[in-house]
Amino acid sequence: MVGAANANCPVFDHQTVVRAFPKWEHGQNRIITIQKMSKRRLLHPRTGLEVFGVLPLLRLTPKFQTPMCPIFLCEGKHSGPHRGFGARHILAEHRLEIERHICEANCADDLHMVALYVAKLLLPRTPLFYEAQSYRHTRVSAVRINTGTCVLQFEDGHEPYWHVITAFERRQGRGKRVAWI
Repeated sequence: MVGAANANCPVFDHQTVVRAFPKWEHGQNRIITIQKMSKRRLLHPRTGLEVFGVLPLLRLTPKFQTPMCPIFLCEGKHSGPHRGFGARHILAEHRLEIERHICEANCADDLHMVALYVAKLLLPRTPLFYEAQSYRHTRVSAVRINTGTCVLQFEDGHEPYWHVITAFERRQGRGKRVAWI
């Protein structure tokens, strides 16, 4: 269901989805279509894989720990100021910051530019900071001194994983350093 404009950046192919789900062509289940697209994982611009890194087992509090699991960047959605997740949210909120750090002319599109920025943040030996656990989400921040911060959220389920919520230019960690990528 995903075609590729080039080898590094996947693109949504409407015709493939319409052939697989004909009723979507006529506007039915439009909301379900948007939700599926927001969870679509983008590919790492250098490796071509969905995984942007792997977080080790994290003991965030004495009673709570997360298993070792991968980091994904979803296409996401932007719902307004400070509301959203993934590449679309990062692009809407922090486009100018990303353009300052990513000055490559070979970006296929805006989502590819966001993927390059996130890949630049989630390098090996990037420190992870944990502020506090909210009642709804478990989040850590990956901070690169020269580039910025990437906020990751833990999703527990059949196969647990971390996904990118947002990325921005703040270059200092808040909270307690708990590990490295």
